Amino acid sequence: MRLTEQEPRWITDTTGRHGMGMSFKSPRCPPDEEYRIAVAFDNPLDGGPPSKEFAIHWHRTGDTFENMTLTPSIELKLPAEQYWHGFLTNGELKSV
Repeated sequence: MRLTEQEPRWITDTTGRHGMGMSFKSPRCPPDEEYRIAVAFDNPLDGGPPSKEFAIHWHRTGDTFENMTLTPSIELKLPAEQYWHGFLTNGELKSV
């Protein structure tokens, strides 16, 4: 499944910073609900320091939703029906 199919959005802040991370709809989300996964980057798009609002940061390569890769894997810990663990590689979401 492509990341672009999961309604990705950039994370910004009130100071005008852009691309500090992103969020996207969980691949396991039921059609009538929306659980979003948020990930912060250790190397934000704007070249500034990582956000202090997040305890965990992912390393990003690529600068668009179409070509982005994040490491390490991403894990959403919600109730079992929304749980998702997987990788984002070159814009493709793959479950573990």
